[in-house]
Amino acid sequence: MNLHLARTLKETASYQPSIDPIVDIQDVSVVFRGRGEQVHALDQVSLKVPSGQIVWVSGKTASGKSTLLRTLVGTHLPASGIVRVVGKDMAQLSAGQRNRHVAEHIGMSFQSVGVATNWTILENLVDHAQIIGQANEVTVRRTSCILPLLEIEGEDLQNIPVSTLSGGQQQRVALGALFVTKPELILLDEPTGQLDPRMRAKTFDWMSGIVRKESVTALMISHDEPPKDSFDRHVVMEAGRIVADELVQSPTPASASHIQPARPS
Repeated sequence: MNLHLARTLKETASYQPSIDPIVDIQDVSVVFRGRGEQVHALDQVSLKVPSGQIVWVSGKTASGKSTLLRTLVGTHLPASGIVRVVGKDMAQLSAGQRNRHVAEHIGMSFQSVGVATNWTILENLVDHAQIIGQANEVTVRRTSCILPLLEIEGEDLQNIPVSTLSGGQQQRVALGALFVTKPELILLDEPTGQLDPRMRAKTFDWMSGIVRKESVTALMISHDEPPKDSFDRHVVMEAGRIVADELVQSPTPASASHIQPARPS
């Protein structure tokens, strides 16, 4: 990254106090009720994720992966336990406060990552900020910082119609839009599910690169194993529990202190 871009990123980012861990959930259970029975979508899950770590979450269908991410943004409230995300206990916030906290601090994409193909790259980036109510002069300036990080070649990049881009490039625009508001945490549910195997690997590499450049914490769900150097930690879920939790990159001392032993299955 050149010095001008690095300086602009720093200047346009709103100041946030250091919060670590970014994700801190303790003995969390999420229970769904229906047809006279209870289903523990999460069963006494504990997980701490330090600032700057990229976590790959895997597991079979109905293992609790998506429920975990949705619990982090307050879509599902726990029946028991504590969910603290970017310094806030989500259960202690009102619905309006949760929505505002998520909009200001979390970028998320669940299952489908979409772009408006009849719009330009710039219009798609700005639209994301508008949708979550964060469009302002700072976020508009931030788009000029995000554009070169998309690694899409072309003159007058911001005015290129998204319809002229490849599937992988469109995915970069959609994911890049999440960074316009300078979130501390990114949550991704199957971000490469619609891409072919070759493009998936390239997208994982690109995604980890922009996450590290932006100093963001990321949790991503994927049935496909990302390249080893594109994530720091691998969490495996089964039947609503974390059954494995492994560091795959050399951690900082702070990161190591936040690794929790998996509960016995």
